[in-house]
Amino acid sequence: MSWIARLKENPQDLETMSKLIKRLLRSQMFKEAEILIQRARAIDSKRVDLRVYEAVLMSARGDQETANQSLDALVSAHPDAEEAWFFRGMLAMQSGKAERMRESFERFIVVAPDGPKKERIRRMLNGGGIQMPK
Repeated sequence: MSWIARLKENPQDLETMSKLIKRLLRSQMFKEAEILIQRARAIDSKRVDLRVYEAVLMSARGDQETANQSLDALVSAHPDAEEAWFFRGMLAMQSGKAERMRESFERFIVVAPDGPKKERIRRMLNGGGIQMPK
């Protein structure tokens, strides 16, 4: 069953909304992501992954400062929030902040479950794959 079909069946399915929001952001469908983020946050305004995606959307729209402040607040309040650490590292990498990126990705490796994303980040930090910004 597709994510859209799941949401039609259960319009308050936050797990499915979260997956769809992440896919929309990755596909740069920001308007659609924003609508779904607002809908999901109306159901659960404190859910960490939704707040992370909201920060990613802010960054995509050019407000890096607010996005970074939001992610800093999230990792401070929720030190095990792997998505917050991951996107904090990604935003740091995009802006060439190597120390912040390394700190974020090192923490991500500690808190993230084993999987391909964690291994890619580990390889990157060890000098393989994606090069560290200068």
